[in-house]
Order: sequence, then structure tokens, then C-alpha cells
Amino acid sequence: MKRLFLSLILISLTQFSFSAPVGVPVKITPVKGKPISGYFQKINGGKVTFLRYRAKTPVDVPVDKIKSVEFLLKYDHANLDRYFKEGKYSSLTIIFGPNLKPYWDYMGLKNNLQPDFFKLIDSYLYQKKFDKVERAGKILMQSSDPEVLLKGQIYMVWVALSDVDSKGVVRPESIRVIEKIKKEMDSASGKLYLQACIDQAKGKTRQAFRSVCFVIANHANDPYWMPKTELLSAYLYLDSHLTNSAIKTAQQVQSMYAGSDVADNAKQFIIDTEKAVAEAKVAAEKRAKERVAEKEKELAALNALAMKMAVTRDALEEEGVVKTNSTDVVVKKKEADEKQKVK
Repeated sequence: MKRLFLSLILISLTQFSFSAPVGVPVKITPVKGKPISGYFQKINGGKVTFLRYRAKTPVDVPVDKIKSVEFLLKYDHANLDRYFKEGKYSSLTIIFGPNLKPYWDYMGLKNNLQPDFFKLIDSYLYQKKFDKVERAGKILMQSSDPEVLLKGQIYMVWVALSDVDSKGVVRPESIRVIEKIKKEMDSASGKLYLQACIDQAKGKTRQAFRSVCFVIANHANDPYWMPKTELLSAYLYLDSHLTNSAIKTAQQVQSMYAGSDVADNAKQFIIDTEKAVAEAKVAAEKRAKERVAEKEKELAALNALAMKMAVTRDALEEEGVVKTNSTDVVVKKKEADEKQKVK
């Protein structure tokens, strides 16, 4: 009887585990209707599979029928924001990456986690983990929301610009990615910005500067592309080996657009550039010390050789072998001794 009772309990637990809802908890607000709680199970082809709370069968909901999405995820948002502002990008991705991992596929939908998701992806970008950035970019580019789509396009441009060969030149296939995004771009200033990126990737710095100047002169009131274009000019100064101008420009961008993602990018640009300058200085000092050490070593070797030659000469003189400067006549010690006897 006892064994039968335990078996019934196990069967009940098993049935419960199979019937338990699977997916990420969410509250959606339809375009028409009241908010509904449930679980997102997957998203594919413009439809999200949604299991309503206490329902048994999921349904496919077109994403354009969803007005807003609120993911019911609890974590320390303030701490994530603090880590990002303090530049602790590695810690941010390690601590908060696992929290947001189940939600990646749904980030093309406008939702409450997007600001933190963008900080996570920016943190991957600053750590040069471009595989993560590329995955995020592809997800965001599937969005029907123009702002989210644009964010994905910018991520894909960063990934393309990072794809360089052994000589530091952007690969042709990655340049084609930027060209494709440019064709899909509606904004005139956005097209100019991307053209500057393409010219930069091809090593045509002058042409890139022309596009940048055109944006600044004709689209100065564009709140989205103007800050990015000004920061791009810092990269172009760096490409032109004008490091001080590059850092000063980035500092101006950081100050003018404080609190924006462009300001965060400018801050990271300054950190990376100053680090590269410091490392180059250390490397130059090391090379200079190595050259001095090599010369001192050569001089020491020459001195040692000269001393050896002097010792050898002294030894030859003691043996009675003398070499004249002009006729190379050898005077032997025996002849010298005989002359001494005659005297």
C-alpha cells in the first residue's frame, strides 16, 4: 500500500512537470484589448508563440498585433547601469549576461528590457566580442520598429568595420554589408554617414572627411546622425595619425552629448586611444633601451677584442717577435742576444 501511494505521487509530479508552462514570463498589451499575462515560447517569421497563463495550448500572435511587451524579469537594473557608467564592461557581461540570455530572440520587439540589452551589447562591443554584437544586430534588424531596426544596422556596421585582414584593411565582403545597409537607409544624413564609413574602410580618408563635413554643414540639426558623424571624425583624425585632434574631438562629443550612447562610445574611444598611445610610448622606450644595450654590447666586444690584441702584442714582444710598421722585418730574440754578447 505504501509503495502504491509513492507511485501515485511520482506519477502526479511527472504529469505536473510536463504540464508546467515553458517559456519566458511576459505581459503583452495587444493593439486592441487589455494586457494579457503568459509566456513567450519562440519567435519566428513575424509571429511569436504565446502561451496564455493557465492555458493549455499556445497560439501564434503576429508581432504587429502587439502594442507593448513587459518581461517579468527581476534583477538589479541600477547595478547594471552603474557598471556600465563606470566602464566595468567585463563584469557587466559576466553578471547580467546570463539574466538576459533567454530574452535575446525577443529584443526586436519594443520592450522594457531593451535599454539594458543595448548596454549589454555595447559592453560586448567595447570588449571587441563581435560575434555577440553580430548576433544582436541580426535580431534587431528583423524588427518592424524603425528605431530598433536602426540600432541593429549600426551594430552590423561596427561588426563589418572590425572585419579586417592581416594588413588592417576591411574585407570586401564586409564593405558590401555596409553598402547594402546604406541602400536600405531612408535618411539622407544616414546615407552620408555610411558612405563615410565605406570610404574609411577603403582607406579613402579624404573622401570620408568630405561626407562628414557635408553632414555637419547640411544636417547639423539631425539628432541621431549628427553626434555619430562627429564621433566618426575622431576616428578619421586617428586614421590620419592626428592623435591629439582625435582625442580632443572625442572629448567634445562626450561633453556635448553627455548621457547618450554616442557619449559612451566617445568615452571608450578616448580610453582605447590613450591606452594605445601609452603602450606605443612604452614600446618605443623599450626599443630605445634595447638599441642602447646593443651598442653597449658591441662596444664592450670591441674593447674586449682590443684588450686581447694588446695582450697578444705584449706576449709577442716578450717572445722577441716585433713587427715594424713599414717593412714587416722580423727580428728574432736569438739575434738580439748575440748582439748583446758581442757588446
